[in-house]
Amino acid sequence: MSKKYNDEFIEKLLSEMPRVEDEKSFDEYYDQISKEITDSNDISSRRNRGWLLPLLTSAAALAIVVVIAMQFINFNDTADQMIFHNAEESEDTANNDMEGSSSKDFEENIEGEESAEEAGIMDSVGPQLLYEDDLSNENLQSVTMILPGPESQYFIPLTFLLSDADDPYSFFNNLDDISDQYLSLTHDFINGIEFVGNNNQNEPIIQVAEDSLHGTATEYALFEVLRYFNSIGHTTIELQNDKGETLELPHTGQVMEHSFSDQSYVYKLYNTNNGSVYWVRKPLTQEATLNEALNELRVDESIGSSTVPSNIEIEVNDSEDILEVQLKSDLPLKDQEMTLRMIESILLTAGTFGFDQVHFTDLDLETVGPYQLNTPVEIPEHINVQ
Repeated sequence: MSKKYNDEFIEKLLSEMPRVEDEKSFDEYYDQISKEITDSNDISSRRNRGWLLPLLTSAAALAIVVVIAMQFINFNDTADQMIFHNAEESEDTANNDMEGSSSKDFEENIEGEESAEEAGIMDSVGPQLLYEDDLSNENLQSVTMILPGPESQYFIPLTFLLSDADDPYSFFNNLDDISDQYLSLTHDFINGIEFVGNNNQNEPIIQVAEDSLHGTATEYALFEVLRYFNSIGHTTIELQNDKGETLELPHTGQVMEHSFSDQSYVYKLYNTNNGSVYWVRKPLTQEATLNEALNELRVDESIGSSTVPSNIEIEVNDSEDILEVQLKSDLPLKDQEMTLRMIESILLTAGTFGFDQVHFTDLDLETVGPYQLNTPVEIPEHINVQ
């Protein structure tokens, strides 16, 4: 197999070869050859020397040229051998580097796949719901932060379990840090909300920076966020601006206090950019019915993912204190993640319509996750427990 090398590469190799020098002069070669020819031949006549001498001289010169040429031929052969040997070494080195690199890449790919599998297992752990009875034997108190989602009509409730020694009022002032840590979301108006104490009626006093509120959507989000104090037992709060004066809202106008009213929601699943999964809720209009809310669980939205497959029909009987729900499907339901999230979204949505229990009728499935479906299921109180 022939190999081509550029002139610069060959010159570089030749320059690194040992220098070859011939110390004999041309005259010495000539004298030596002439003497050997004279001694070995018996020349009888000077007349013959007239034509023989030029011939001998030419032969001597030719011999010298041949000797010198042979030295250069040997030198070039050696150089070619070195070039080929060095080229083979370079090729072997490159091949070894490629093999090492390929082996390293393969190991990294395997490690990456294992990490991805582990991440997938972690991501599959969904949002946690708890009942009040789950906390009865613990020295804990629960608080629920209501955080705005990426879009103004969605809100994410996060339940935190505090020790009895923790102050739930001052914990509210961690609102901005919690939104950034858990949801990687920041909202300007959240930075301008602060709990500053309680008034004479023991109602929380909240100060709000007026310049952080822009439009009706932000104003509505403010009142949803302030439902935190509803979760710790307050029905009314006092509002001030950041100077301690009467708060002026863009839509409502002057507000000195705010009372919380019942609100219906539909609950769907929200996948954050960091891989976490939370229950997200969207407020419904006052005219919305339970049937409309449950049917909306089928709809995928930009923030909330649907929890009820399109091949399942929901029929309800809300005439009793216990809501009866019948799930109709051509395929039997199984105890799996999809069924669990469907059951939970129905429970959470029904709870905002005033129901404490839901009875799932005509189901072949007796249990899913922690829920016993052959008896009425209570609505969980604590959502997205951290």
